[in-house]
Amino acid sequence: MLGMLLEDAVALYLHLLAKEGKLGLHYDAQKGGADFILKGKSVGVVVEVSWGKKGSRQVIKTMKKTGISCGIVVYNGH
Repeated sequence: MLGMLLEDAVALYLHLLAKEGKLGLHYDAQKGGADFILKGKSVGVVVEVSWGKKGSRQVIKTMKKTGISCGIVVYNGH
């Protein structure tokens, strides 16, 4: 439940950033992909959100797939 709440909060914030900066906000529908892809004309960031310890595997997988060179993992740190 907390993971879904954290993911929704990050989604809202990314949506506001995308709207303000005229960026595209997408997700990786492939199994094992990252939660969000925020992308502009020449820049992008891949984002994975989780409650509990989380590795970077999903972010790296989506970065390779999209050609984006920046990724971030958001988690509660446990």
